Formats: sequence, structure tokens, C-alpha cells
Amino acid sequence: PTPTAPWLIGILLAFLAVGLGLSLSAVSGWLIVRASVEEYIMYLLVAIVGVRFFGIGRSIARYAERLFTHEAAFRMVDALRLRLWHAIAARGAGSRRLLEGGSPVDYLVVLADELRDLLPRVIPPLVVGVLSIVGVTITTAFVLPQLVVPVLATLVAAAGIGAALAIGAARSAQRTRITQRSALVRGTAALSSAADDLRANGVADRALAVLADADARLARAERRVSWGAGLGTAVVVLATTLLAVTTPLLSGGSPAELACVIALLALAALEPLADLVAAAHRLPALGAVRSRIAPLLEEPPVAVSGTAVPAGPIRELALDGLAARHGETDVFAGLDGVARAGEWLVVEGPSGSGKSTLLSIVMGALPAASGSVRVDGVPLTELDAAAWRTRIAWCPQDAYVFDSTLRGNLLLARPRTDRPSDAEMTEVLERVGLGPLLRTLPRGLDTRVGAGGSALSGGERQRLAVARALLTRAQVILLDEPTAHLDAPTAAAMMADIRRATTDRVVLLVSHRADDRRPGDRVLALR
Repeated sequence: PTPTAPWLIGILLAFLAVGLGLSLSAVSGWLIVRASVEEYIMYLLVAIVGVRFFGIGRSIARYAERLFTHEAAFRMVDALRLRLWHAIAARGAGSRRLLEGGSPVDYLVVLADELRDLLPRVIPPLVVGVLSIVGVTITTAFVLPQLVVPVLATLVAAAGIGAALAIGAARSAQRTRITQRSALVRGTAALSSAADDLRANGVADRALAVLADADARLARAERRVSWGAGLGTAVVVLATTLLAVTTPLLSGGSPAELACVIALLALAALEPLADLVAAAHRLPALGAVRSRIAPLLEEPPVAVSGTAVPAGPIRELALDGLAARHGETDVFAGLDGVARAGEWLVVEGPSGSGKSTLLSIVMGALPAASGSVRVDGVPLTELDAAAWRTRIAWCPQDAYVFDSTLRGNLLLARPRTDRPSDAEMTEVLERVGLGPLLRTLPRGLDTRVGAGGSALSGGERQRLAVARALLTRAQVILLDEPTAHLDAPTAAAMMADIRRATTDRVVLLVSHRADDRRPGDRVLALR
């Protein structure tokens, strides 16, 4: 089925459930009045069977509607999470800020879950609410035509005024609620990662107070949201009750059972109208989530859009007068450098000098303002993007290690159709200096590494990340501050192992540490 099919089926089932509920109330009203004057039970059996049919059918339709709408919401959010993750990855080294603190949890969990909860509570109720007004009006036209205008006017006014009041009373509160939930999650993640430093400097209480303030703002927003929802629902309750009470007065000399049908229809319309108002009340929250997610889903500038495919193993990566610009600000200009297989190009420079921007350009995630990156003499812009992604691997400063096994983390290097063998995984761990560790582990490759690689040391985590990059079959390796969090002896040992493991690869190293350089390296200094 198409992505919209479950939504359409869910909306139809929701309308069927509401229609059966309205029919149940209407037939019940007719039966109550008619039973008081009708002496032949056989005459009433059709209505009695109808009541049972509508009651059972309503429950079945409601259950089926929940299955379809929730399936649609889960599928949509799963697809959204993949798009968000790919959008982060597509920004290359520039995605580092999107992976810091609680940003991934905010985007991939908090906002995605909020969207998942909102969609079934907004889309079907809005459509079903409007269709219910139409259905009740048409039924009134057949039963008591003289009441069409007051019934239609009352239902439309109740839905319109209730929705307007609910939205107006809680619009800013809904946006604040979304913002503060994100702030709370990001703040909690940042607090957890910096807990030791905060305690050591005696400012943990101050940091907790910031979180407590965000929590208080969230609670106030939640209360305003609830108040707005209650206000809108109160309007609907009042309008449908008044319509039910005044229906006998407006029906004139019509049969009592027909007046009772319309009166109970008015009361039964309370449910779909209240749901419609509640859905309208959630629209600002849906808009706030969309506005938070939409910028991330925008396609980044296309830097690699050609069709050329490297003919063989890449032997040289050259920067030719390369320049980068953010808006109107020049990041760097006139960069020239060459990295060849077995020879390293080391990029140095202070924070903010454009090292991450340079990596993004080399990966093809960001277009250069001028100049070019050449791969074996071919401009990067002329290469096929998919082909280039298979030839280059980025090992970031804080490469993520998943809460799985050594094997599970290494298998991520390649697609399932080209999964590395145990021999390949063992060999690459030996190459990056993890062979001695592997031989001491009773479970070998099936040893779990803990959340974020907590069972490994900092150097071991970085070596595992480099091993994963080497398994990708990429011929160009980008190392982004691999020794940033390591002590000098560990850093020296790891860099020696990485150099031995990459003798057949083109390597571009970004580093602040002078000790990471070797006499034969080419150095590119950014200012």
C-alpha cells in the first residue's frame, strides 16, 4: 500500500465508527419513545436489532481505525527518523553540532515521538468532525426538514467557536511546551555528560536550577494547554446540550419519536465535535514540531553531481586554490595541498579556522566557494555522488560506538550484501592495535562494548572507530582529531598503529597535536 493508504483507511474507519455511534443514538431515541406507545413487540424488533448492530459495529470500527491510524503514524515516524539521520550524515563534518549534547535525542526521539502522538489525534478527528456535521445535517433534512438551519448553524458555530477559543487560548502555550520539552532533554543530556566537571567546580546546583526552571516553564505551559482544551470542549458541550433541549420546542407538531431522534443526534454529535476541537487545539503544536524539524530536512547544497566513477584505487587527493564561505564571511581561501597513498596531509589550525568545513567539502557535503578538490586529477564536482561515498570514510573526533558487540559495531562498515567475514574483522583489529585486547576476551568478537563503548578505554574506542572506517573499503580516510581525548603515550601508540594500517590509503588528518605529525607529512596550516 502507498504511504497515504493507511491514513485514508483509518479516516474512513473513524467516520464509520462515528456514523455507527450517531446511528445508535438516533435509533435508540426512536425506540425509547416508540416503545412507550407501541403494543406490538415485533414492530420494534428491527430497531432493537439495529441498536445491537450499531453498538457492536461501532466498537469494531473504532478498534480497526486505531490499528490503521497508529500503523500509519508509526510508519511515517520511522521514515522520518531515517530521513533525519540521513540529513545529519549528509552534512558531513558540519553535522558535529547536531550530534552534541541532547540534539540527537531531541530530533530523533522527542520531536519524532511528539509528531507520532499528534498525527492520529489531528488528521482523522478534523476530517471526521466535518463529515459528522454534514451527516447530522443530512439526517435532519430527511427526518425534520424544518430543523436543518438551526441544527447546521448550531453545530458549525460550536465547532468554529470552540476551535477558535481552544487555539487562541493555548497557541503560545503549545509552542512553549514543545520548546521547553526540547530544552529539558538537551539540558539533561548536557548535564549528564558534564556532571563530573560541574561537581568539581561547585556549580552543579546552579545547573540543576536551570533545568528546574525549564521544568517549571513546561508545567505552566501544560496547564495553559489543558485550560485551552477545556474551554473549547465546554463550548461544544453547551451548544449540543442547548440544541438537544430546544429540539422538541422547535419541532412544532412533529411526532415525538422524530424529535427525540434529532435531540439524541445532537447529544451524540458531542463526541466528534469535541474531538474536532481537540484536534484544532493541537494544530499549533504540530506546526511547532514541523518548524523545528523542517530546516534539518532541507536538502544541503549539492557539491557532487557528476557521473564520473574513479577507474581504480584512488592514489591522490589534491586541493587546488580551495576557498569556502559561510554567507558573506570567508572561512578560508587559496588552499593548496596534496595527499597521496601512503603519504599524509595534516591540516592544522585553531578552532574556528575552517577545519570541519574543509572536511565537509572533501566529503562532498558542502560546495566550495572557489577552487576545486581533485581526485586523481578529476574535479570532485564531476564524480558520481554515490560512487564517491563508497571511496571515502570519515572518522570523527567522537565516533559513536553502539551498545552492541565488537562484531556488531564492525558490521556497520558495509551493507548486508557485502558483510565482512570474521577473518577480515579480526585482521583489521590487529592492524589498528586491538589484536592483544581481542585475544584476551573470552567471547572474542561477540564481546559487548557497553553503552557508548563504556567497556573500552578512550584509545580502544577510537581504534575501533578507525577499524570500522578501514573496513568500509574506502580509499580516502579522513581522521578528525583522533587523539583529542587521549594522553600522550596512548595517542602516540594509537597513531603509530593507524599509520601502519593505512599505508595503502590516502589520509587527511585534522589535528591540534604537533606530535601527531611525522617528518614526511605534508602540512596545511589554516589561520
